[in-house]
Amino acid sequence: MEVRRRVARALDRLLEGSVAAIYAATILVMCTQVVLRYVFNEPLPWAEELSRYFFIWIVYLGAAIASRRAAHLEVDYFVRHLPPQFQSRIRWLFMWVVTVFLLFISVKGVELAATFMMAPSYTMEWLPQGIIYASVPLGAVLMIVNMWRAHRGSGERRPLGLSSLGDQM
Repeated sequence: MEVRRRVARALDRLLEGSVAAIYAATILVMCTQVVLRYVFNEPLPWAEELSRYFFIWIVYLGAAIASRRAAHLEVDYFVRHLPPQFQSRIRWLFMWVVTVFLLFISVKGVELAATFMMAPSYTMEWLPQGIIYASVPLGAVLMIVNMWRAHRGSGERRPLGLSSLGDQM
């Protein structure tokens, strides 16, 4: 059990550190681009494209972080008005539907990444487009893992989500 917790914490730190590093790299690239464009009148031809790719990775990895924190928006107005035994069943159904959907996205994402692995990006010929597309299946798999971790870790055996805000509104 302790080993599983250590691995989970290491995964969380790796994921959060990766997002922070990519975000810092995006800021660095864009600041460099601004200086080179407006001070030296020599813009980098690849800066905007690389920043866009960084943003794609931030989105998918950030979605996995949000899944761990159960921070994705959850509209549960109707579910909250059902009897408790039905609420639990609906939440389980929701977890499985989302899992199946993310598995589908993972499989199709791997196919897409493999298809474009030999296609170079437009301004950076050294970077295959498949690397950018690989963020989709990786993010989806990490979302599945983290969604079930959040579900397992909640005292109510369900994702916490933002639904608790609805109780206050």
